[in-house]
Amino acid sequence: MTSHHIPNQGRVAEARNYDPWHLHEPSSQWIDFCHTNGIPWCGVTSPDDEFPYQEDFDTQITNQWALSAQHEKRYESRVKICNSTIPRAKEPNNPISIRLYYPIAFFGQRDTADPLPLYIHFRGGGFLCGDLDTEDAICAEMVSSLTPTCPIIVISIDYRSTVEEPFPAMYHDAWEAFEFIQERIRGYGGDSKRVILGGEDSGAALALWVAMFAKKTEVVAKTHRLNIVGLNLTTPWFPHMDVEKAAQTEFSRYQCWNAPFLPMAVHHMYRDMLEMEESNLSHFTVGECSNFSGLPRTCMLVAGQSLLRDQALRLAHCMEQAGVRVSLEIFSGMPHEFRRVYVLPQAEVANAMVEDNIRWILRMPPRLYTD
Repeated sequence: MTSHHIPNQGRVAEARNYDPWHLHEPSSQWIDFCHTNGIPWCGVTSPDDEFPYQEDFDTQITNQWALSAQHEKRYESRVKICNSTIPRAKEPNNPISIRLYYPIAFFGQRDTADPLPLYIHFRGGGFLCGDLDTEDAICAEMVSSLTPTCPIIVISIDYRSTVEEPFPAMYHDAWEAFEFIQERIRGYGGDSKRVILGGEDSGAALALWVAMFAKKTEVVAKTHRLNIVGLNLTTPWFPHMDVEKAAQTEFSRYQCWNAPFLPMAVHHMYRDMLEMEESNLSHFTVGECSNFSGLPRTCMLVAGQSLLRDQALRLAHCMEQAGVRVSLEIFSGMPHEFRRVYVLPQAEVANAMVEDNIRWILRMPPRLYTD
């Protein structure tokens, strides 16, 4: 049977009505994956449960994640990958590393060919983990899969982690990278009128903040030449929303206290290392009181078994109330960052949805695929 995925635009209210008591329950697919790979625990436990978090789970699942990260080698014949740097204004000897992904046929003609839409990617990892290498598979697959019908260029940004510098260094890096790309986008082969910002987890926060700050700056100075046409936010984390009063009512924080990939103890560690509370820099805040009006089409992909699930639903609702066109997809029973476990069929579905979301942002028809 032939079908296609159409982004779930304008249905945030419907998504918020999903039964929150079942979204976190492990899917049969996730249970099968854990059993197949000798992982004895695939569920979640609340703070009141006696069953403790399996300390060896992270090691076991990280091994699977590492194997998945090697999938970029499948795309060597279709994607050209290049490393480059962006100088920091105040630290010219400590540049920001970036990695570019091109459709291989376009790469050799990029100086003369028509420019392609540009996707700027910010990695996840709680502002602590990850690097350019961890993003290879996701970025390369995006370029490879979209090339036949909707070719794009992806630039992955290696912003500083909390091990290197505390908040707001990563926000500074994200903005400096955006400004640098703005000045040189034609040299990269990108179309300044079709720019998408995206990221996972903490990277989603950076992508959204850059879009908001660019909108604010454009109103004041009229200097920016990049037209941000869309946002792609996957299993997002917005740190300032953690301390909002509404966070206390989020079921997912209780249900997924010890969930895979992101138990509450790890989440608290990420927050502590961010050292956000020690600064009073409100212009980096993204939360319920933010002005989202005027933002472009926004796509969110949310994991049902992530403690950040309900935070993402709150933000999606706020954005929709501000008039933003929002596409929201919830993967019930799947853990945070499941998209990186490539052997999961749901990871393949999620990647296909991200690609169709990009088509939606660019006003392109969805991909047809066979069920």
